[in-house]
Amino acid sequence: PGYSMFQFDCGAHQDPGFGNAPGYGCQRFTVFQAEYRTALNFHWHLDQDDPSQISGDIFSIDFNPAFILLFNAGAAWDTEENYWDHLTKSENWVTDLGGGLAFGGLGFYLAYPLVGSGGLNFIVRLTARF
Repeated sequence: PGYSMFQFDCGAHQDPGFGNAPGYGCQRFTVFQAEYRTALNFHWHLDQDDPSQISGDIFSIDFNPAFILLFNAGAAWDTEENYWDHLTKSENWVTDLGGGLAFGGLGFYLAYPLVGSGGLNFIVRLTARF
């Protein structure tokens, strides 16, 4: 999420022969994703102090968003390249770090690329990542 779409396309979109094909450009890729998720439990009630008493009451609010930290790393290559040589060079890998809040499936995230240039990206997800 920290990078623009098609930013790493193995040079396919600069090739005039590629045209406007909807494909990505790279023939192989590998991705590592890690996510830490924890619940932020908020319980409110107009006249009760004990959160165990608020279940099912129309005057209570049980709000449980999730706080998420994420890390992504990946590389892509064409089949003409020797994949082992390609993957062992650190300049062929891209990484990003981010965080956000999820409300059920709906999530709002900020991600920052750790490799190369680029600014902070804002992402909205309609379903959970994992």
